Amino acid sequence: MSLDLETLRKEALAECAAQFERIDTICLHNTAKVLAAYKEAQISSYQFAGTSGYGYSDMGREKLDEVFARVFKAEKAIVRPHFVSGTHALATVLLALLQTGDLMMSALHRVIRCSDEAGRHRLCP
Repeated sequence: MSLDLETLRKEALAECAAQFERIDTICLHNTAKVLAAYKEAQISSYQFAGTSGYGYSDMGREKLDEVFARVFKAEKAIVRPHFVSGTHALATVLLALLQTGDLMMSALHRVIRCSDEAGRHRLCP
């Protein structure tokens, strides 16, 4: 039995052509959405300039938030590399808003509490 790799490659590409076309269409649509968001947010080279690192009045950061909000059709967005997951972002917000003894009620999900060695309650990771 002869193994003709070029024939196998062509057959595999032919079998996947419809799926690749679907993916390409989605990519083009999403690229158009991002480019439109950049245009609407009036992004320029100014927003890509370096900053002091403190983040005060960082127009690039604010414009990136605006672009993400536009792309995802959200009211606001916060885009930071420090948040490693959606749970991390939610925990950050809840821990900033809730104080010891506060009661939080959720109609959709159960919030799990954990205790550390000192007996303080916190959100579970």
